[in-house]
Amino acid sequence: MFPLFQFIRHNLKVAEESGVENPTRAEVVSALLFKCAVKAASSTTTSMLTRRPSKFVHLLNVRSMMKSRLPQSAIGNLLSSFSTTATNEQDIELPTLVRNLRKGVEVAYTKDHVEQNELILEVVESMRKGKKPFDDEYENVYSCSNLCRFPLYKVDFGWGKPERVSLPNGPFKNLFFLKDYKIGGGVDARVMLQKQHMSEFERDEELLELIS
Repeated sequence: MFPLFQFIRHNLKVAEESGVENPTRAEVVSALLFKCAVKAASSTTTSMLTRRPSKFVHLLNVRSMMKSRLPQSAIGNLLSSFSTTATNEQDIELPTLVRNLRKGVEVAYTKDHVEQNELILEVVESMRKGKKPFDDEYENVYSCSNLCRFPLYKVDFGWGKPERVSLPNGPFKNLFFLKDYKIGGGVDARVMLQKQHMSEFERDEELLELIS
């Protein structure tokens, strides 16, 4: 969980340095996780990103972006994605990452997500090549799924609302799940990295300053 008081302080600093007005919790937290993960993966090299670029893919719920608006009562999500690529150390600085993530969302709002759905195009192209989506031998690919603001703690199946909502671990590599913490404005982050990188990630001083 990212505590509210520490997160707000960091959020204001990132907003000032990035030029992004009111960066969201998800933008700042996911940028921090991506930065720390890239640093952890690069810890055995003499310089970050000397081996190959790192790509950061965000899954995007585009229901509200559709020209023909879907009713709120419609079940399910319509997903797309956008990404940013880091090729040098400056590209993984938080202000730069937050600025690039905001640009990605702004560009997504201009697209027709029926004809230009980046996620579907990636899946189709991967099937054609016989590989997994976002599995690139020339890039280190990290993905983020943001469930913040989803009313997970308000769901009642007849026996009361949940005391704790969790996301399962799975056979995933380089994946971040974000969701609201039940109390306050914190973010609960589930991080899945390769085993050899996780120990370095968990010791990152910048990360440790902002988590509890």
